[in-house]
Amino acid sequence: MAAPVARPLDPRRIEAEIVRVREREASGFGGGAKANLFNLVVAIPAGAAGAANPSGSLPDDALDMLLGRRPARIIRLAAGTSGPAAPAVATVSGRCFPGTLERGVCLEEIDLAMGGDPLGDGAGTWAPLLVRDIPTFAWIAGAWTPADLQRDAGVHADKLIVDGSRAADPLAAFSALYRVREATRRRLAVADLAWSRTLPLRVQAARAFDPPEARDALDRIASVRLTGATEAEAMLFFFWLATRLGWRASVATRAGVGRFVDAGGGAVDTVHEGPSPLGRGVHLSFTLRAAAGIGVACSEDGCAAIGEDRGPWRVLDDGGLLLAEVDSPRQDPLLAETLAMAAGLAAGLVEPGPDAGERYVRHA
Repeated sequence: MAAPVARPLDPRRIEAEIVRVREREASGFGGGAKANLFNLVVAIPAGAAGAANPSGSLPDDALDMLLGRRPARIIRLAAGTSGPAAPAVATVSGRCFPGTLERGVCLEEIDLAMGGDPLGDGAGTWAPLLVRDIPTFAWIAGAWTPADLQRDAGVHADKLIVDGSRAADPLAAFSALYRVREATRRRLAVADLAWSRTLPLRVQAARAFDPPEARDALDRIASVRLTGATEAEAMLFFFWLATRLGWRASVATRAGVGRFVDAGGGAVDTVHEGPSPLGRGVHLSFTLRAAAGIGVACSEDGCAAIGEDRGPWRVLDDGGLLLAEVDSPRQDPLLAETLAMAAGLAAGLVEPGPDAGERYVRHA
């Protein structure tokens, strides 16, 4: 049940309304749990609500994954249409898991219609509503651009979550995400749901080189071709592969073709074709110098094949990915290295990654 709060916003009135909503939702099953595990600030940039969604579910669908699993305060921020000077309007609601045993695991929800940039310009409105002394996650849901990250995103958050697959220019988006973290002296952790979706693909790519006889092939890769996945997911996968194998970024184009230089000075071409949601399956192939190539086929039915070898293949939906991110405020070091390479390439720099084929195999 939702209850509007009159303007101007008063954090004390909102807190009082949250208490009333919680007691009403938990009635008949005992008092609801009073302790939240974290704050989740969901920012929906102007125009994002109706934007195409190539890879995941809508924000509310993803938030449903938290219900009954993690008690939290959810603050949704939507950019208003009446201009930056328009006052904010708040609506307070709450949901508890319908099962009697889990009824006390509730979500406190505050919806704010903001006048301008919801994550930046309106921070003075929503920051007083955060529960203190618990982690705060900021999630930019829907379509976004680097401009949405340039409003001191890390001032009130411990971790910033985005989805690179919803950025019009993934390379610029990754570079901006890297710069935001660096601007906080790496205090702010950053996460990308597009990166998280590539985990099964990274695991299967590592499996392809697990056999001892395949280890030498890591130094003889001439090209890598990926069919399927979004542009952002493919780019993150190629950059991850480069950092693991010590390749230097050389050329990236908007046609899905890139070039790297390996540790021995040889050129390595990367090609992405047939963009589609990663969960629908992909085909990954490695062309080797003076050796037979290696292929990995990942099907939509949950099976990955490397020759005669079969393994599990499952890409989590947005709710599962979001749940994994809010369970830890820590930075994924592999993503940090991958974003650093993207930022260097976007700036015209070509920084070598660590010369560590063994790390690539062991730390997918």
